[in-house]
Formats: sequence, C-alpha cells, structure tokens
Amino acid sequence: MIGLGGLVALIGGFGTWYFGNQIDNEKEAKAAQTGKLTASRTKTEVLFSNETSKYPILEIGNSGSMLVQAGEPGTPILIIGGNELLITKVNQQVKVSVKLFDQKGNLLAELIDNEWGINKNHIYDRNYSVDALEVRDSRGKVILQVKVLADRIQLQGIFWAANGFGFAIWVENGMALMRHLKPNGHYNHVIQPMFKYPSDMHLGEQVKN
Repeated sequence: MIGLGGLVALIGGFGTWYFGNQIDNEKEAKAAQTGKLTASRTKTEVLFSNETSKYPILEIGNSGSMLVQAGEPGTPILIIGGNELLITKVNQQVKVSVKLFDQKGNLLAELIDNEWGINKNHIYDRNYSVDALEVRDSRGKVILQVKVLADRIQLQGIFWAANGFGFAIWVENGMALMRHLKPNGHYNHVIQPMFKYPSDMHLGEQVKN
C-alpha cells in the first residue's frame, strides 16, 4: 500500500516528467528542419472518391483549378528547367515531390513523397502542420505552400531552375495563375500566407480567412 504522502510525491514526479517531455517535444517541433505531411481526412475537403479519381490531382492553391496526371505513373506533371514537379498516387495516397531553389541556385527545400526538408541557412522562416508546409524566402515572401489532402495536393510556389528561368504557380483573387519567369527578373507574385509568423511563436497556427 502506498501512503498518501508517497502518492502525492508519485503524482508530482509524473507531472514533472510529463510536462518536461511536453516542453522538449515542443522545442523539437519548433526547431524541426524535416518532417512528413499526412493527408487531411476532413470530409468537407474531399472532392473526389477513390473510384472516380484513379489519377493524381494537383490543385492550384484552393482555387478549384486542377491538373490531372493522366500519363504514365512517375511522369512529372510539370518540368521547370529540369526541375520536376511529380505527383503520384500510391495505395490511394497522393504524394508530391519537388525541389525548391532560389534565383542563385541555392536549394531551399525539398519534398520527396511528402517527406520534407528545409535549408534554414537560406530561408527566412517556415511553418507547418500535420498536412501542410509553407516556406518563406530570405525576403520574407512565401515561395512554397503545399497541403496534402486525401484526394489531391494543393500547391502554390515560385520555382527556379539551374538555367535561371523560373515558373510561378499562385492564386490571385480566387483565380489560379501560372507564369514563366525570366533570369534575374523581379517578380511581384504574392502567395498569401497560410500560417501565422514567426513560427516559433505560432507553430502550426493558420491564418483565419
């Protein structure tokens, strides 16, 4: 039998251990440079059933404009100066793979089958949740925004290739837009942030529309 004093001490020790672990986990999450996106299962966000959508689908942000990968499995849905944007569907799970460079050729972030990694030395900040990732460049502009849903990938981004050319995919006033970018050119395309910043104070907190 445990005396009352011993029970209080035991509970107190458990509380210290539990909240200590919570703090450690929070610190690790805030400092994370890698992660994995898992599809949201919110029914209101699912537009296509697995029966009607056997092909991978890319939606430009939340615009409703879709690109369907109906070619051979593993064929890029877009090729930007040798940089491939690949959307696949494996075991009814939609996955995205792409590399994100800046205009100087620095690798900023990479997605491989929904597993992401960022280069903290060349970005201003990033924020993420279980199903979404957003990256801001050294100027603070959003240059990558991706959300994984059960039936499709939502994506916006400014993609630069090794040859200096780029390609922008973004939503403006509810309309999906795409545009080629010239080497050393300035662009004013604005991707509206999905998350609040700075991320170490607002990890995973999304902007309310």
